[in-house]
Amino acid sequence: MTVSSAAFTGKAVFVTRAGSGIGRTTAVAFATSHALVVDGGQTV
Repeated sequence: MTVSSAAFTGKAVFVTRAGSGIGRTTAVAFATSHALVVDGGQTV
């Protein structure tokens, strides 16, 4: 499935644990689609 970049232009998405793994892959995909990505990762 492909989504137009225009679908996410001007939108913000919150991705938990965007520092690695599937969270990172998801965050990169949204960023590539021109969304503002907010990382909800946790450092301990």
